[in-house]
Amino acid sequence: MGMNKFFYRFYEFCRLFHPDTLHADPALLSPQYTRLSAALLLAAVVFLLPACAGPVVTYEDPLAQIGRGGDPQAVSPYKNLVLGVIFTENTRKAMGLSEQATKLLNSFGPLANREALADNDPAFLTKAIDEALRRRFKDVLILPDTATRRPASVDAVMFLDIQITMGSRAGNVTRVALQGIFVDEAQAPLGQVKGEGSATIPFPASTFVFKPAAAQAVERFARELDATTELAGKLGSRTPEHLPAAISQSPPLVTALIPTSEGERSALVIGNSAYGTGPLKNPVNDAADMAATLKKLGFAVTLKNNATLQEMDEAIEAFGNRLKRGGVGLFYYAGHGVQVNGTNYLIPIGARINKEADVKYQAVDANRILDEMANANNGLNIVMLDACRDNPFARSFRSAARGLAVVSNAPSGTFISYSTSPGNVARDGDGRNSPYTAALLTYMQTPGMTISDMFINVRVKLKKETGQVPWELSSLEGQFYFLPK
Repeated sequence: MGMNKFFYRFYEFCRLFHPDTLHADPALLSPQYTRLSAALLLAAVVFLLPACAGPVVTYEDPLAQIGRGGDPQAVSPYKNLVLGVIFTENTRKAMGLSEQATKLLNSFGPLANREALADNDPAFLTKAIDEALRRRFKDVLILPDTATRRPASVDAVMFLDIQITMGSRAGNVTRVALQGIFVDEAQAPLGQVKGEGSATIPFPASTFVFKPAAAQAVERFARELDATTELAGKLGSRTPEHLPAAISQSPPLVTALIPTSEGERSALVIGNSAYGTGPLKNPVNDAADMAATLKKLGFAVTLKNNATLQEMDEAIEAFGNRLKRGGVGLFYYAGHGVQVNGTNYLIPIGARINKEADVKYQAVDANRILDEMANANNGLNIVMLDACRDNPFARSFRSAARGLAVVSNAPSGTFISYSTSPGNVARDGDGRNSPYTAALLTYMQTPGMTISDMFINVRVKLKKETGQVPWELSSLEGQFYFLPK
């Protein structure tokens, strides 16, 4: 039977169910016609109806939808607690894995899969975790390490562990596993919350399906957190005294974890306070707080407190070797510094300086840092010297030069900042930090602020508050952001 005849028969059969059919020819109701029409109806159901089907709706269990529109904090057992978060090494490795996947995709240039690049966004995961925690806790702060005391505002501490397994081709599974481990003041576990998500890479493999797996993991993590009322009771009843110190006004978790487009960020931070002659109160605090902030901003940080000459030399050499891998280098020093015949020296702990000639052999030439940076040829380097405090050895020096001298041979791509103008002396400060470092810590965490604008704000703030005028020397060939938008 031809197709035209088929559709004609089907049309005629449909007329059997139309009121007008009551007046049709009785021959249409013959047994042969009826059997043929029935067969045609069956064929239509099997072949035609699926092609003409309307929109399909997938229905969910209504119980699973209850509570989605509410405010989790309104009913959260943690709503009165301030949470401090410490990132595990697994978490940083997981973020690095995502960065490696992005670099691999970008290596294809114009042929890079834009869909896969959009899907492979580690910020999606960290923002989702941050939102889930902030909607359930009174506040969430980032704890830089486990070595210092916490402020009274932190009620509970959680180690956040993230593990990501990326599939690489169609049929592979991408998995995201989250674990929050709550600890007491001795870092003994009090309880944990988990959430795992997975998704299978489709064929053809156009995406890592990272976002679906991450979203599932966060949703399950949040649900388990809501259900752990017994754990919330434990945390709420504790008053620990020796937990890590939180960074005030901590930005979202994403800023502490996401790698940056400039490549690896490396920092060497030194704070010297315990001098036999002219001890200082703040440099160790300044260095600790600077290191914590730089870690949040994606830097791999080496921190040295009260370092001897040998310790400073070894740390600077290791720092230079690390810079050879490329990326951004940052050197921060807080402590005594002096200039002798136009050369700046950083004073280590234990330096035996009885006369001006001893400085060359008992202190670190600041040019050593610049030489290491130039030798590494890593592209972009930042030097911050909060070392213009008053010279404790001035009485034994022939020259009366104060403060530090201006460096004139900085390598290309370098930004150097002094805590005050050449030849002047900076204040150590009456609070926890020196005025200069306190201002740096304030503005470094401003999203979307260039390094140039940041130091302008630091200079304006210090000049207004103390009369101190920070000084910069720059040979940068582009903009740098401590915290991109």
